[in-house]
Amino acid sequence: MTLAQLKSVVAAYHHKSLSDLTVGGVDLFLVAANNARRNAELRHNFEFARVAATLDITGASGGSLLNATITEGTATARVREITNVSRLNTIGDRRIPLDFTRADIAVERERSEDELRNHWEWYYRVPSDADLLNRRGKASVVQRGHQLFVYPIPVSDPENTPITLYLEGYGDLPDYTSDNLASTSAVVTGTLFPDITGTYLPYGVDTFGKTFYVNTGSPTATIEYTGSNWALHQQGDHFLDYFLKDVDEVTAAGTYVGVNSNTGTATVTIGSAIEPDFLLTYGQSYMQWETIIEMNYLFTTFVPRQEGNLSAPEKARDQAWENLLTWDAYMIDSAITRPR
Repeated sequence: MTLAQLKSVVAAYHHKSLSDLTVGGVDLFLVAANNARRNAELRHNFEFARVAATLDITGASGGSLLNATITEGTATARVREITNVSRLNTIGDRRIPLDFTRADIAVERERSEDELRNHWEWYYRVPSDADLLNRRGKASVVQRGHQLFVYPIPVSDPENTPITLYLEGYGDLPDYTSDNLASTSAVVTGTLFPDITGTYLPYGVDTFGKTFYVNTGSPTATIEYTGSNWALHQQGDHFLDYFLKDVDEVTAAGTYVGVNSNTGTATVTIGSAIEPDFLLTYGQSYMQWETIIEMNYLFTTFVPRQEGNLSAPEKARDQAWENLLTWDAYMIDSAITRPR
């Protein structure tokens, strides 16, 4: 199910038109759908939400998860939760797991150890590089909110040498926007000057009854119909410097040749819009009922009455949620071969 299809379903259940779902320029459906997605992510760590990332931290200031670079994962916006941390060994040929915990656990563990030793040698207070690479070393990577630190935290780090950590964990899906509601998109490829390749989404219908497209990147560019031909141009260069499609056809798809200072040949392909995420693909029933319930607070369509009106579909939502959790639990576990 695409987000556009989900919007139509939700509007039908509430007996509303699509335009009724936008109030004061705010798409209430997008608000409700994002709430439904966020509720699911807060309640459960899905296998499809697993990510791998890298993060550079320094001894004195640590590093923020907001700056982590996701290297593996399916369309995730940011790292939400860490499950383990590793680092390359001194040779750089394999990763060594690091001790990772909450700050209070590391502090309590050190306090207990120091009470047993009854001394405070410098090498217990200042972790070395070898400590981080030793599984039984005295240093840990601790987390406070979005920040990761090496513990014990040095008072100062004159060299401020960054340490690259390899993170495994779970990520959040990107928020739904109006771009996700587009049913089609145009993709521009080729070696062009200026470089206005990329993905273009429908922006409206012109006076000729044809869809025109605006890109999602920078610089801003448009694919539109001129009345006789299709043109691809950077905004501000309206039909002075552009790429022109020679053949007049119904759609914008085809080959465009540079005119005036624009050079190169562009290929425009019309395809499907942004691919639905795993919640819309595998949890569409949950997303449907949860979004309907979210919007019921606005429209009060489902109010139990003695006359027989229906209550909000909470039981259907709960059953769909259980089905989603069962699917997620057995997605990988069912394929595991265990020793006898």
